[in-house]
Amino acid sequence: MLDEVSIIVAVSGGSFTAAYYGLRGDNIFKDYREKFLTQDVQGDLLRAFLNPFNWPRLWSPRFGRSDLAQEYYDRTLFEGVALSNMDKKNGPLIVILATDMIDGVSFPFTRETFNWICSDYSRFPVSRAVAASSAFPGPLSPVVIRNYAGSCGMEIPEWITKAPQTADPDSRAYQMAVIANTYLDKKNKPFIHLVDGGVSDNLGIRAIIDRIMVSGGIREALDKSNISGIRRIAFIIVDAETTARPSWSIVGDIPGIGPVMEVSSTVMVNKYNYETIDLLRRTIKDWQVEDEAKNKPLDFYIIHLAFNTLPEKTERDYFHGIPTSLSLQADQVDRLRDVAARLLFASPDFQRLVRDMDGEIPRPPFGDEIR
Repeated sequence: MLDEVSIIVAVSGGSFTAAYYGLRGDNIFKDYREKFLTQDVQGDLLRAFLNPFNWPRLWSPRFGRSDLAQEYYDRTLFEGVALSNMDKKNGPLIVILATDMIDGVSFPFTRETFNWICSDYSRFPVSRAVAASSAFPGPLSPVVIRNYAGSCGMEIPEWITKAPQTADPDSRAYQMAVIANTYLDKKNKPFIHLVDGGVSDNLGIRAIIDRIMVSGGIREALDKSNISGIRRIAFIIVDAETTARPSWSIVGDIPGIGPVMEVSSTVMVNKYNYETIDLLRRTIKDWQVEDEAKNKPLDFYIIHLAFNTLPEKTERDYFHGIPTSLSLQADQVDRLRDVAARLLFASPDFQRLVRDMDGEIPRPPFGDEIR
């Protein structure tokens, strides 16, 4: 079934896995665990930040902690390859999301976005896109890229020029066009400052909805993607939201600036997960009404993998308590991989999808299934 995946939208820590899969394909299952998942990436980065040999560069206003992290990601995973290396005819489209911290909107690392800013997609490092997507505010610095808009003779898409003429603030297409126009204005936006993609779109869903909206609807988006004969569309949403409460929250102490910044950033990233999935459900209803009018019904499946659906409280508490970190213990990694499979096979919409495709629900590859 993985061969049928058309697009993977990755945010924050998920961008490492998505990018590596985009580059290595099924080889990810051979070496990714040992090469990255069980490595003390966070400790390695901290040691690099504290290394006096790196301080002169870190003191520069043109080089930040995320730039140092990018160098580490290249050495351990990506070997300096460019985004274009993920473009494969027989593989899914990989979209890595960061957040434009000035305007608070998603910045997708796609050819279209790079056309807007007249930057070379074929030379932009995968490691830098991943560093931007995972630049958690505070511990990691923003990734800054230059805007060259207007220097390459790009033909501005009609939806960008047409939507603002309607001046309809309630229109999603209008809002998207307003955002796009900020990137086309190099004078007022000569640089783009990027932080963790989860700040604007923690589940990577809004970017898909927005893209379909500006395409004119679900059918138009499929047609423009040269995808025909589609009957079923499945969204597999991997939600790693944590709910661990800091110890100071139950003793009445006034937290310092560090704990406040940490909690604020985590809340900011996790807060809108429910609203995002609710938006997807409401949007799908609109698409179904649109399809019914054209007598071309599509079946949709929302496969939401979340720890909240685990039946045992002790297990829910365990996974909710795993920190958002670039350093996990080997047993945590293995248990996360185990529960992901169990959550997938237990999803009612996944089961419905397999049945509708005349398939059989496989037994989970790890552990016992969720009942």
